[in-house]
Amino acid sequence: MSDSFPITEAQIVGLFMESITYGIYLVTFGMCLRALLFERDKLVLKRAADINWGMLLVAGLMSVFATFDVAFGLRHNLDAFVWYTGPGGATAEFGDISYWVNVMKSADYVAQTAIGDGILIYRLFMVYERSIYMIVFPILLWMATLISGCAILWVEVSTKHSAFLEDSQLDKWIDCLCVFTMVLNISRLLSIACGASARVYSPRHPQVPTSSSVSSASCSTRD
Repeated sequence: MSDSFPITEAQIVGLFMESITYGIYLVTFGMCLRALLFERDKLVLKRAADINWGMLLVAGLMSVFATFDVAFGLRHNLDAFVWYTGPGGATAEFGDISYWVNVMKSADYVAQTAIGDGILIYRLFMVYERSIYMIVFPILLWMATLISGCAILWVEVSTKHSAFLEDSQLDKWIDCLCVFTMVLNISRLLSIACGASARVYSPRHPQVPTSSSVSSASCSTRD
């Protein structure tokens, strides 16, 4: 870690920024539950048969993992700045990469990434009318992301010396995970946008009646 931004400062700043974004996330999560559980434009619960239980499960899992990540970050800062009394101070505690809180934070990140990318693949699958061919490459990228994440966890568990994220054994797997998930997200978002546009402007797509066409139809009916 660079001396200009030591790990101790980075952990505090990271926890602060994550807490802000977590608060924003809670607002959007509430809006998500509102759409999934209640009728449109009214505070009336949907019937059980009308609830998308799959999406509700995914939203719940993402909320649990997001909450765990903030909790693990808080616990790690308490460990380093309050409870750790060994040599090296807080820096030595943060450098213990095999510590269970470090491993659980990484596992939490890998799980969130896998679920989020999986939902993106599902959206692509639905936009292209359940075409298996459109999701073969994204699934391969998703599997590569998951393998990279598992490799990160293995390196963290098996590393016995003090190390940070730029450690040579860990850095290459983190780069792989970031590249795979970035390529997956960008390529699939572009595919979804193109597929949605093609459906909207397709001649087979039902046209939305304009006000002039409605007026013409009404006049014809009266005549």
